[in-house]
Amino acid sequence: MAPWLQSGPTRATALLPDAATPVLLLFMALFGAYLAYEVWRWRAGNRAALTPGQFRRRIIGGLLLEADLLLWAFANPLLAGRPASHRLLYLLTAMLLVLVPLLLAVREAAFVMRQYARWRGDLVRNLGSRESAGDE
Repeated sequence: MAPWLQSGPTRATALLPDAATPVLLLFMALFGAYLAYEVWRWRAGNRAALTPGQFRRRIIGGLLLEADLLLWAFANPLLAGRPASHRLLYLLTAMLLVLVPLLLAVREAAFVMRQYARWRGDLVRNLGSRESAGDE
């Protein structure tokens, strides 16, 4: 009989291959270094002209992605011997945690679009006021 059709307790299989954990930890370190660099750039001077809200959304999104990488890196040791329902709940949490930064990115894009439209409107108004001032 096939192992997946057997009833009763079975040996829990690993979710990820053994080589995935060091790779995920490497990505965590690289992404954490990038987040630290972004914070350092923010403190050194805001050349990108980000608002504090934009900066917070970007850092929170990055920290959520770091937490998700952590969940995936330690999935095998944390889920060893757990029932299938616990494993599914863990995987659901890990998958949903990726969606939150995506939603933050969509909100960020909408904010940047509104900011750009406001900037263009100001530019057109200023050009119009200069032309009318030059005619007088």
